[in-house]
Amino acid sequence: MSMIREVNELSSIQPNTIEKIKVSSAEILVHGTKEKPYYEIKYCDLSDGQIHEGYSSYNLDYVFEWLEECFEIIPEKDADRMSISEQINELRISAVYKEHSLKMLLGQAADTIEALSAKLQAANMEKDQRLDNGWVYCDEWLPSMVEYMELEPTPHMKRIEVAYMTDSVEYLIGFYDGNKWMDKHHNIIKNVIAWKPFVKLSDKHHEP
Repeated sequence: MSMIREVNELSSIQPNTIEKIKVSSAEILVHGTKEKPYYEIKYCDLSDGQIHEGYSSYNLDYVFEWLEECFEIIPEKDADRMSISEQINELRISAVYKEHSLKMLLGQAADTIEALSAKLQAANMEKDQRLDNGWVYCDEWLPSMVEYMELEPTPHMKRIEVAYMTDSVEYLIGFYDGNKWMDKHHNIIKNVIAWKPFVKLSDKHHEP
């Protein structure tokens, strides 16, 4: 079922005054005639998983402006990895700003609770079954400065093995600066659950 919003409904929207809609895709459609084309945005809203068409106007500049200001496109591979807090936030936004039925909102709430339960269960299973051999859980202890910083010959961050949650536990070599976790490109790593000092294999381990 599409949700059509006409120009007069959008005239009061000011930049940065509304929460952007998180979508997996958004594109501009053209209707009407060659002499009088009519434009609107077709998008897949991640809050309900439905395709909508709206934000319509005969002025293409307006539609491009709405596309930029009203939507946040999340790559499909990341869409399923939204944090529970983001899912809850989306649900609250839906309740306030969107014309959703009570049945749909209750369904979204159930999905969010189910996702939370599944992620907590997965985290507990991974913690019990996979993380050992020197791993330290972040909720128990974070690296101290001597564990994440090398001071000689020049100060630099030490490499640290990192375990973080997506749909499962994933691992990489990263860094910690006392505040946040980062990969080798200094991109922030989210949902880190455990770490351990990186140990470089000695040459003798590589000998045949």
